[in-house]
Amino acid sequence: MTDYSELKMRLRGGIFTYGDERAALAAIEAQEKRIAELEARDDAALREATILAVSLAETHWPGNMDWRPLDKTAGVITQINNMCAGLDARIAELEKRKKHLEEMHHGWRQGALQANARIAELEAVLKPFAGMAKYCENMSDSESQCVLVGDLRAARSALNGEKG
Repeated sequence: MTDYSELKMRLRGGIFTYGDERAALAAIEAQEKRIAELEARDDAALREATILAVSLAETHWPGNMDWRPLDKTAGVITQINNMCAGLDARIAELEKRKKHLEEMHHGWRQGALQANARIAELEAVLKPFAGMAKYCENMSDSESQCVLVGDLRAARSALNGEKG
């Protein structure tokens, strides 16, 4: 970058020569060119920041019809910063919900394991009775007699009133 301190001193002191005016004009033109370059870079930065802000807003807050990107780069960057802060809070909430769901899943899994163990215990207790059937004989309209039978032969005997 050019040092314009001498030119500034001459301009402040009111000491001008024809050469100084040309130097001042050249400095002004150089600064105008630099300003145009910076404005072009700012336009590009605003465009890219706006694309990012719109993407964040549409992805994470799709129902917010009131939001619009601001028209200055610093404003859009502030919006992005605020959205990121909001995402941090949402991420923390989602992590909390995930932990809760994992704890619930663990509890359900433990309950299912205990239920399966209890079913296995009951199956072991009932295994000796696996071949038996229930035979019911209607004695009258108001009463009936039911007998557990082990096989078809025992069922026939019970039907016929024979003792096995």
